[in-house]
Parts: sequence; C-alpha cells; structure tokens
Amino acid sequence: MIKAICFSLEKITPLRKAMNDKSPVKIKKFEFNEKFRNIVIKKNTTVITSQEPLPFQPLESIETRMVTLQTLKMTSPQQLINLKATVKGVSGSKVIKVQKGGKTSNLTKSSATLVDPTGSTTAVFWEEWADCV
Repeated sequence: MIKAICFSLEKITPLRKAMNDKSPVKIKKFEFNEKFRNIVIKKNTTVITSQEPLPFQPLESIETRMVTLQTLKMTSPQQLINLKATVKGVSGSKVIKVQKGGKTSNLTKSSATLVDPTGSTTAVFWEEWADCV
C-alpha cells in the first residue's frame, strides 16, 4: 500500500467519489516523493475511474475519513490525514537554518491559519510542502 497526497482541487472530487464508492482508479502522470515514500497528485495528474475490479480488499482507516480540527488532537504525530479547512492566512516561505549533529542545514518553512466549523489552528509546512498552500 502506498499513500497519496493531492494538491489539485480539481482532482479531489473524483478521488473522494472513488474513495466513497470504493471504486478503483488509474492514476497517471503523478510524482513519487522518495523522501516521504508517497504519490503526489498535482494539476497535470490524470485520474481515471477503472472498470477492472481491485485484486485486493480496500482498507478502511482514519486516513480515508475526513478529520476535523476538533478531532485533530486524536491523531498520531506524522500521521497523514484528510482535513478540509479554510486557509485564513499564509506566511511567506522562509529559509530556516537548523543545526543538528554539528551540521547546519537550510530548510524551507511556511505556516498557515486553518479554520473549520469546529475550530482553528496554525499549521506549519516544511520543505516541498512549504509552497503548496
């Protein structure tokens, strides 16, 4: 099983429909992120409903259900989730110098205020995710 993350608003609807219907899809022109070992779905990615049955049973997990900001505290650190929220404010990307084990690295960071009907929070995005919000 490989996780996927979607950064294209127009791809979310067909992916959510396929997920709710438990319909298989074929995904073409995606990127594979080696660091996080996941599929990245962007604007140029093609999502096609497949008529062929899956050769396995789909798994139900919290990662396939929508999480609210109120229930966010029940998730584990570094757990991938689906969260629908309104972005109320975004900081610009900043380069942060981090020192670890005697080595200095430059990391890109941004943050955003997220709001949904259950609350609000500040989310921090690092590296390749810093410019995606």
